[in-house]
Amino acid sequence: AKRELGFQYRDIPELRLLSLSPDHGSSLGNELVTLTGNTTMTTVTSVLWDGLEIPAAEFQRVTETEIDILTPPATAATVVALIEIVDGDHNRRAQIEDAFTYAPAFDPTDLNPRSVTVNETLLVNITGTGLLAMTEVHFGDQIGDQVVASDDFELRRDDWVQVYCPVS
Repeated sequence: AKRELGFQYRDIPELRLLSLSPDHGSSLGNELVTLTGNTTMTTVTSVLWDGLEIPAAEFQRVTETEIDILTPPATAATVVALIEIVDGDHNRRAQIEDAFTYAPAFDPTDLNPRSVTVNETLLVNITGTGLLAMTEVHFGDQIGDQVVASDDFELRRDDWVQVYCPVS
C-alpha cells in the first residue's frame, strides 16, 4: 500500500540587518540600541558586538523584526567595526559594518564664571568631554531653580558649551 504524507520545502528569507538606532553612545556603555532586521528575528540566538557575544538571555525582542541590546563599554571614538546577528535555528547570519560610534563619557570639568550677581545675565562657559549629551543646564542649588534647555545653548561642541545664565 502506498501512502503519501506530504512534504514541502519552506523558503527561509535571507536575514539582513537593516539598521541600528541610535548610531552612537557613551563609552561607558549600557546604552539601549535597537537592531532592526528585514524579516523575523524571533530565532536570533546571539548578537556579536565587535566580536563580543551578547546571548539571547541578555537582549530583548521588541517586535518580530527588532531586538534591543545594551552596549558594552569601549574606548571613546571607537567605531564598532562589525555587528552581527546569529540565527542558530536556521543557520543564518547578518551583519552591518561601521554602524555605531562611541563618544566620550559625559564629564563636565569646568565652569567659568562660577557665580553671577543677582539680576545679571552672563554668558557661562562649560568645558569637559561628552558635552553633546547635555540636554539642559540647571542654575542654582535648589530644585526648581533656573533651567536652560539645550535648544537655547549659544554654542555647543563636545568639549565646550556656552549658555546664558538666566536672570534670577
